[in-house]
Amino acid sequence: MSTANPVPSSAGTPKVSVAMITYNHERYIAQAVESVLKQKTRFEVEILVGEDCSTDGTRKVLQQLDAAHPGRLRLMLHEKNLGLLGKANLASVFAACRGEYMILLEGDDFWIDENKLQKQVEFLDAHPEFGACFHPLYVATPAGEISPFGAGFPPGVDSGGVVEMVKHGFPHLMTLLFRRTLLPPLPPWFYELAMGDWSLCLLLAQSKPIAFLRDQRMSAYRLHPTSFWLTQSLLNRTLQERAAMETFARNFDGPGRPLFQQQINCRDFWLSEAYGQMGDFKSARNSFWRAAAGWPRDRGVSAAWVIRYFLRSHLPRFIAWSRRLRGKPVT
Repeated sequence: MSTANPVPSSAGTPKVSVAMITYNHERYIAQAVESVLKQKTRFEVEILVGEDCSTDGTRKVLQQLDAAHPGRLRLMLHEKNLGLLGKANLASVFAACRGEYMILLEGDDFWIDENKLQKQVEFLDAHPEFGACFHPLYVATPAGEISPFGAGFPPGVDSGGVVEMVKHGFPHLMTLLFRRTLLPPLPPWFYELAMGDWSLCLLLAQSKPIAFLRDQRMSAYRLHPTSFWLTQSLLNRTLQERAAMETFARNFDGPGRPLFQQQINCRDFWLSEAYGQMGDFKSARNSFWRAAAGWPRDRGVSAAWVIRYFLRSHLPRFIAWSRRLRGKPVT
């Protein structure tokens, strides 16, 4: 059971719905919300915030922001944590969105360009052939430094769908404005995977291509020590990415399927590396041979890297000696 600010019956349909989700973001949520409130647009924007029963002061900060900006926020204050790594919270907020366009912003990230929504809406209004558009972003460190982050399609690739995302990388959702009509019902497997951003991007890209606004850098992804993904070990991250690719291979047809298999093969080699870093060379060797068995078909890494992974998993002392000889740190 959740509560939300009532929407006046006289309110017009918003052009954009900003779907925000937050859990234990007391230190960051004000900057996130204010970065949306500062947007300069020539159309109506609704801001929905799903607060998933935080154990810190996140809810209190949101209530203070709501009081300071009456009528601007629709707070969805869940009475208990919905679990599922925030995906149930996300689904509840998505279901309440009414805008022609939608965009997601998590409570520990923020936008840095006050014209972000205006620019992206103008682009999609002028280009109905695209279902969404995204842009590169910045990374904000705990020390307050902000630096460019090269997420996006490579030069020469200005738009694409499933194939381009699997090959070149997935958009960060805080940069992705999409048409609400393209959002399908979220399948059961969406709630099972840690990679919710990858899943959502693939679901959206099934109908229309996604455009990359290469020259716009309008958002900041915050690095902080309590981030769920950053607190995971290399092994756990790789296992979760592999599980996601296996799920995608089962559920997406078309030219992207071989690429999912390629990414699975790549992660099998990465698992060999992750186990080796933990000192578990038996598991490292097992992962290597599983990856090597699929490599002739899937080619997840180059031949040179196959040799490197073999040496790292089977001859770790030789690798350590070689690095010392060359004056490099032993990892």
